[in-house]
Amino acid sequence: TTPATAAAAAPNPQVGKAMPTIIPPTQAASAGPHDIQLGALVSMAKANEAWQILLARVPDLLAGRTPVVVPGTVNGQTFYRLRLGGFASAAAAAAFCDRLKTRHVACYVPPK
Repeated sequence: TTPATAAAAAPNPQVGKAMPTIIPPTQAASAGPHDIQLGALVSMAKANEAWQILLARVPDLLAGRTPVVVPGTVNGQTFYRLRLGGFASAAAAAAFCDRLKTRHVACYVPPK
């Protein structure tokens, strides 16, 4: 199951609550150059929704973090990649992904 599929299938306990704005990558402050990717969604709204679902599932790991959304086009379709940045190394990003995976949250470290 991809993060996007899992996020779309999960109920949203945040329905009706204000969603934070996801910061575009050009504006995001980063403590390090490496990211993890949590999903690739079909719209910015779906990326916001996926973030809220993930935040509700693993608040101890994601609270206080600010996601970025990186748009990209694959085979003519735009996707919105939900990412967290600020990792000092690819190894640190991979270690954080491993922690998420133990909680059944799919993620990976995208290539630079």
